[in-house]
Amino acid sequence: MQFNILGPLEVLDRGTPIAIKSGNQRATLGFLLLHANSVVATRSLITALWRQRPPATARKILQNAIGGLRATLSTTGTDTTEVELLTHAPGYLLRVDPQRIDLNRFQALAEAGRAELADGAWERAAATLGEALSLWRGPALVDLTESGVDWPELTALHEARLTALENKAEAELALGRHNQVIIELENEADARPLRERMRGLLMIALYRAGRQSDALAVYRRTRIELATQFGLEPGKELQLLEQAILSHDPELALPVPGIRPPVMSAVTATRPDAPASAPASGLAPVSTPPTERAPEHVRVERKWVSALLVQIGTIAYGGTGDPEDIDKVRRRITAVIREQVERFGGVLHTTVGPMWLAVFGVPRTHEDDAERAVRAGFAIRGLLVGGDSDIPPQKTVRAAVATGETLMTTDCADNPSTEVTGEVLTTGMRLLNAAKPGELRVCPTTRQASPGPFTYAGPGGTSDVIAVRPEHAGSMPTVAFVGREREQARLRSVLEEVTVRRKAQLFTILGEPGIGKSRLAAEFALASSGDALHLFGRVPRFGYNSTLARWPVR
Repeated sequence: MQFNILGPLEVLDRGTPIAIKSGNQRATLGFLLLHANSVVATRSLITALWRQRPPATARKILQNAIGGLRATLSTTGTDTTEVELLTHAPGYLLRVDPQRIDLNRFQALAEAGRAELADGAWERAAATLGEALSLWRGPALVDLTESGVDWPELTALHEARLTALENKAEAELALGRHNQVIIELENEADARPLRERMRGLLMIALYRAGRQSDALAVYRRTRIELATQFGLEPGKELQLLEQAILSHDPELALPVPGIRPPVMSAVTATRPDAPASAPASGLAPVSTPPTERAPEHVRVERKWVSALLVQIGTIAYGGTGDPEDIDKVRRRITAVIREQVERFGGVLHTTVGPMWLAVFGVPRTHEDDAERAVRAGFAIRGLLVGGDSDIPPQKTVRAAVATGETLMTTDCADNPSTEVTGEVLTTGMRLLNAAKPGELRVCPTTRQASPGPFTYAGPGGTSDVIAVRPEHAGSMPTVAFVGREREQARLRSVLEEVTVRRKAQLFTILGEPGIGKSRLAAEFALASSGDALHLFGRVPRFGYNSTLARWPVR
């Protein structure tokens, strides 16, 4: 009997597929195969099947699944001593020859290929790793993951496959097979921008194929994605590789027989949740189950956020007060608030009765979250006070924005949720209670963090916002401009080239909102104001489906 899990779960008896139709039986067998020849606690199986919400009859359902699997295995022509599903305290044990599971064969071949690569046996390494990768028929246990299964062991297997793919690419590059490496890595690298080793290998392959511009484009995409997602630069090794490509470093040339060419080095790590490799042959001895740990699905972090609170004193429903009409108005009000909050980059966090709480700075912090929150509150106030065909005018709406440090506790289990705690919410509630109908109040911290765009009713304190400057007319930030020397140098170089050659050039600055693209352009225009005439055309910083906004000639 053969068990295949590197793809959809497959059980073969002398080459003939054995049908296991029950979803619980398939999931149970898949989890036991990941821990073959090890005792798996009943509680671990229940958690694997139902996560943190098992039914009251979970143990009985699991026992029935075990019984069904035993019946299926016993009806095949396989010797029962070759595959045994045993009850073994504190759970169950699937005893099977490791060579009958494709996962174990993959792990043995991947390790052998890695050792051959380290020894410089590139031809053997490429062949061994190719054989290992050929065992994969798709994502591991893809039929189970499609039904919602998300086990850490599957993530570890995915990482193991990518590492084997990178090792094979390194061996192929050492053999001068760069065109083959491009075919194998291009799609994989595009889908995984954070694997710098894979992207580095692709850059080398593209460079050797005479595609220097494409190799540098891979680096630029990697840099942008790292900067926008994490605010990080690529690792030193990838930066040096970019410089080597720019300078046509001879070490990047095609390999010379007997000399190992430079490639991105492997970075390996042992994962505690990775399935252990089983012995090469024979039945493995019973191992003691590992100490069970609670799933690490709770993340706690401190974040600087702006909280927007909106409250309607008495919701105007209109009509006769029919429950369906009331529900329709409440849903429409929530939709309006959600739409405006998301337009300005926030998250509608909580709705309690006639009050709504939105948070700006989650999950990603922007440099102008305070301004975003105030703009969203101003827009919501205007829409609700004015009303429309579905919402009667809400004259008692009031709002408040408070900014400060909070503690964000995120439960990443079945239904991800975030709990926000901190003085900023108390401040927001105090402002909301003090606000009169139609007012939008902000705390002093919010006012200080968003200078310029707003006009207030008073000179300071928690004044009401009475006017908002158009989005495209935001004022210049007051903080110092640092950390962009390289980008400024490139812009100056392009301007000098245009000046000398009298030929236009297009320079594109890419990145997520809030990382400083407009600031970089403005600083460049300021620094070169004596050398060039600048025309600005831009869309609003916030919003979507916006037409291009005209900006006066400078």
